[in-house]
Amino acid sequence: MRNHIENIRIEIKKQGYTPTSQQIRDAISTVCPQAKDILKHKGAIVAEVIKVLTSSSIVPSEGVAPIEHPDSAPIETAHLEVQAPSDITVSTEEKYNLVTAQAVALGFSLSEQEAVSIADSIDNVFKDYSSFIGTITTAIKSYFDYKFDSIEQLLDSSTKELQEHISDRTTRLNNKFANVSGALKTDLGGVRQSIKSARSAILERFALQ
Repeated sequence: MRNHIENIRIEIKKQGYTPTSQQIRDAISTVCPQAKDILKHKGAIVAEVIKVLTSSSIVPSEGVAPIEHPDSAPIETAHLEVQAPSDITVSTEEKYNLVTAQAVALGFSLSEQEAVSIADSIDNVFKDYSSFIGTITTAIKSYFDYKFDSIEQLLDSSTKELQEHISDRTTRLNNKFANVSGALKTDLGGVRQSIKSARSAILERFALQ
């Protein structure tokens, strides 16, 4: 378990966060309750830890204590309103890292060029980290759908082309057989006629008719 925790900590630090071991353990318990296939779900665990870190980064303020000023009356307590978390902005490197991690978690294998292409197709600003992960997962699935569709279209096109080619060659071969057969019949007809003519000439010569 310790090796898994350190491995996940390194991946999270690459994205600019420093989690505690307990936060990582909690994320593992959430994603993998049975503590099985931790590496397989590494991307989801990383996302869970970062989600916790980003959601706990804003602490509500109950107020500011009065400040004494030597030349004036005490300043009244100022109450600060807690604003909702703003949109998050992610870098190209962060998108690339999470695309690679999510692809592995989904059971896909991406080349560096494919991962960069998918990362470049994704926006840099998101409402929250969950929408960021969801967008990346959808982009990966869409990319593989495109690849599979392209292969299917190529197979369909190749099959049709092969069928047309075989049909054309079959027709040409049948035509050749028909031409050869016709030529043989013509030649045999001429041979028969020549034999008959020769026979008649021989019989006529010997006056046997």
